[in-house]
Amino acid sequence: MLVSVLLRGGIGKFMAQWMVYGQTEINMAPLDSRRFGKWAGKEYGIIKAIESYEHMYATGAPNENRPHGRPARHSPLYAMLNDKGCVHGVVNGYEKPHWFKTDEVRGESLSWAHTEAHAAVAEECFAVRDKAGITDLSGASKFDVKGPDAEAFLNSLSANKLPGKDGRIGLTLFHGENGGIRAEMSVTRISNQHYYLNSATSAELQDLDWLGSHVGDFDVKIKNVTESMAAVLITGPESRNILQEMTQDDISNASIPWLAAKMVTLDSAPVRVMRVSYAGELGFELHMPSYQLISIYESLMRVGADYGLRDFGAYAFNSMRMEKAYRAFGHEFTEEMSGIEADMGRFIDLSRDFLGADKLREIKSKPLKYKLAYLAFDDDVPCECFGNESVMHDGKHVGVITSGAYGHRVGKSLAFAYVPEGLVAQDVKLSVDTSLGRREAHVEMDALYDPQNALMRGT
Repeated sequence: MLVSVLLRGGIGKFMAQWMVYGQTEINMAPLDSRRFGKWAGKEYGIIKAIESYEHMYATGAPNENRPHGRPARHSPLYAMLNDKGCVHGVVNGYEKPHWFKTDEVRGESLSWAHTEAHAAVAEECFAVRDKAGITDLSGASKFDVKGPDAEAFLNSLSANKLPGKDGRIGLTLFHGENGGIRAEMSVTRISNQHYYLNSATSAELQDLDWLGSHVGDFDVKIKNVTESMAAVLITGPESRNILQEMTQDDISNASIPWLAAKMVTLDSAPVRVMRVSYAGELGFELHMPSYQLISIYESLMRVGADYGLRDFGAYAFNSMRMEKAYRAFGHEFTEEMSGIEADMGRFIDLSRDFLGADKLREIKSKPLKYKLAYLAFDDDVPCECFGNESVMHDGKHVGVITSGAYGHRVGKSLAFAYVPEGLVAQDVKLSVDTSLGRREAHVEMDALYDPQNALMRGT
C-alpha cells in the first residue's frame, strides 16, 4: 500500500531515479529515509507523529524548536551546556547548541523576524572576533578511511586533489555521475593509508552509505566514528594563547600552519588539533575520544577565563560563515547543483579523472543557467533569509535564496542565491521577497569579512 501511494504522481519518477541511479535530478533530502538512524525507533516515531498532528494547523516559524522525543542523541557536554543556558536545536537527532542565554535575554519568541536572541548572538560573534569562542562540534559526521587503497579510493571520488603530505587538511566536494554534489568533506591525511573525513551533521548516514557503495574492488575500510569521537572548535585571536597554556608541545604557526593537523598533548590527553575555523578567525578544531571531552572542555574554560573565552552556538556560527561567504551542505551544496555552479571551481581539479568529472567538464564548457551569488542587503529591515525566498531583477523572478543570516561583524544582512550567471557581477542590484516584504540587495564578489584570510592564516 505504501509503495503504491509513493508511486503516484511525480514522486514515482524520482523514486525510480533513486533506485536505478542512486541519485535524483532534484534534491530529495526531505524525503530521504537516511536522515533517521537507529536512534529513531518505534517509540520515537509514535511521539513525533502525535506531535506533528498537534501542530497540523499551527503557523510555523523558522526558530521553532519542538521538544518531543528529545534528547535522542547528544554530546557528553549536553547537560553542562544546558546548565550554562544553552538553547539546543536538533539536527539528525543530535542536540546541537544554537545560542546561549544571557542575563538580559532568557528566551526567544517564535518569529520570522529578528528575535530577542539576536542581541545574544551578536555578543557571541563579538567575543569570537575580539577574544575567543568555543563551540561543540561533536555531532559533525566523522569517518576513518583506512587501507592500502585509501588514497586511490578517495582520489576516485574527490573533485579536489587530496592533501599531499601527512598532517595536511583539504576541502573537497564529491559528485555523482550527473554532476550533482553528493557530499562536502574536509579530508585530513594521517598517512597515505589513513584519512580522517569530517562532514555535515545532517549527512552522516547518507555519506556513509555513499562512500560504502563506491568501495568496489578497493582494499579499504570505512569506519563511522561520529559517536566515538568528539570535537570542539576554539577560535578567535586569543585561541592559540589559551591552548599554549595547556600544553608543552609547539603549537606555533610554524608547527601547525593553516590547514594542518597534529597530535598534541592537551591537559595530559592526546588530542588531534586541526588548524581550521568555519568562523573565519584564527582557530583550532580539537578532536578526541568522546570520554575525554568533558575534561578538555573544563580545562579550556578554566584557562580561557583570563582570555575572555565564551561559548557560542550555531546561530553565531551561521552568521560568521555567511560573512566569510562559506557555503553549507544542504543549502548551497545539493545534488541539484554542481561545484561549478556553486562557484567552487578553485576546489575542483578537472585535470584528473574522478566520479562525475566528465559531467563537470561538460557543464564548464557551456554557459551556466544558474550560478551562486553572494548578496549583501542595502537596507535595515529586521529579518533574514532562511532559504527558498524569491529573487527578483527588474521586476522579474530570476532565482531563489539558499540561506542567509545577519553578519554581526560587518553589520549587514547576507544571503546566497542561485541566479542567472549574467547577474553574478559586482554591485548588480537584486531584490528579495522576505517575511517582512521586499528587500533590496546587491551582489558581492568576495567575502565581506577578511577576504584575504589573513586572520585565519595568523602568525
